[in-house]
Amino acid sequence: MKNLLKIKNLRVDFDQMKGQLRALRGIDLEIMPNEILCIVGESGCGKSVLCKTIMGLLCKEGKIIDGHIFYEGNDLIQQADQRIVPSDFGLILQDPLMALDPKMKIGRQMDEVLRIHFPDMKKKERKEKIEHILQDVGIDRPLLRMEQYPHMLSGGMRQRIVIATALLKSPKILFADEPTTALDPIISKKILTLLAKLAKQREMSVVLVVHDLGVAYHFADRIAIMYAGKIVEIATNKDLFKDARHPYTKALFASLPENNKGNSRLRTLQGSAPMLYEDIEYDVFASRNPNACEKDYVKQAPLIKISDTHYAAIWQEGDDE
Repeated sequence: MKNLLKIKNLRVDFDQMKGQLRALRGIDLEIMPNEILCIVGESGCGKSVLCKTIMGLLCKEGKIIDGHIFYEGNDLIQQADQRIVPSDFGLILQDPLMALDPKMKIGRQMDEVLRIHFPDMKKKERKEKIEHILQDVGIDRPLLRMEQYPHMLSGGMRQRIVIATALLKSPKILFADEPTTALDPIISKKILTLLAKLAKQREMSVVLVVHDLGVAYHFADRIAIMYAGKIVEIATNKDLFKDARHPYTKALFASLPENNKGNSRLRTLQGSAPMLYEDIEYDVFASRNPNACEKDYVKQAPLIKISDTHYAAIWQEGDDE
């Protein structure tokens, strides 16, 4: 199957007082049509930076050092001045309250999106489209909600508004950056179920950023595991849960509550992902990996093919020392 978007060797640095922070250290990734791809990893691993880089929303401190983002035959990095991306990509941010303007009514905020992207659309048409899309995401009395301000709505309803706003452009790929962080578990499940339903109805790909493998298990077609700015394993849902290969992936599985039955405490992964201010060749996970070999402290294992649907950054038997 032909990919919808392809990322090759994407490297992003951030200017900071300590120096250049290596946020993305050579990302290779494909997004396929009509799939839900979950990107999983702990805070600071680069998940959100990856989404914002694709969307062209890096802050001024962020710089693309190398790499390519191919979409429909175009390298978006080379054509950054033209920014063809926003017409086909949508973004859902973590906090719906921060994503909405507190001084503007919901209807006006959504109408602004349509006026920018569809300048020839009549006012009546815009209003009808907004009403219909609010209904699609489960908002009751949409005409009333359009006249309300964000603070007048619940957290779950605000997140539905943010989803509806992202869908106004009928995107081919929707990036959802931890869209349920500010919500309770019950509402979170409803929002994620809604996203999966909309993706199927609209034949839309969804890149879902999460830090919970349990969420990925229930909603993802494929799962990419990120650590310290690199993808260390990527596989179909079935392959990953049946045969995880990278030690970081295995550590994430070991920390799941269902894998800790009978234990008084959950298993934890000691330490945290490092902040990288220099180019390094060794495996940065080695210091947290009790089974690391000498080679890991010298060189990063390459991303190798386990099967047609499964890749992991691990050493194979017979690899040169």
